[in-house]
Amino acid sequence: VSIAPDAWTAMEVLQHEQIDVVVSDIGLPMVDGLELGRRIKADPQTSDVRLLAVSAYSHDDVLETARRVGFDGYFVKPVMIKDLLQAIQG
Repeated sequence: VSIAPDAWTAMEVLQHEQIDVVVSDIGLPMVDGLELGRRIKADPQTSDVRLLAVSAYSHDDVLETARRVGFDGYFVKPVMIKDLLQAIQG
């Protein structure tokens, strides 16, 4: 498990570690989680990473954008940990 406080750090971690699943908040500082997802999916080195979003945003437009970006799951806070763990395990 690796932890990144922002999207830039997450991208750096992804370049140097073998990561299978990224769990990201959508409301990140500077670069939001949707843009992080776009960058992960656009990079051939990380495009196969499974993306899971955790957010307080529950508007249909945000959910649809996350799906189009390539997020494999979207969890609205508060998240049931058993549901998140099940999604992480695939």
